[in-house]
Amino acid sequence: MVLSSLYHTFECHASNKVAETCFSLDILGITVGLMATYLSGLYYAFYCEPNWRDFYLLTVGGIFVLATSIQFIPAKCLFESGKKMI
Repeated sequence: MVLSSLYHTFECHASNKVAETCFSLDILGITVGLMATYLSGLYYAFYCEPNWRDFYLLTVGGIFVLATSIQFIPAKCLFESGKKMI
């Protein structure tokens, strides 16, 4: 919630870079909150099955980490690499 309040405070900042950074941090906070909620549910749902529990925790945790890391790649880098491929 702290990161979200920072974003909404500095959303109208004169610098576009500051606003984009605050937005990325807001998305990071939302992602971490969702990940914590989802992983705790998986942990208790598969409490009696440790092998399946570990499998699901690692799989879902890896997907969250991948999605979060993609958020911090600048969009222009993604589009430039796509143009080179075409």
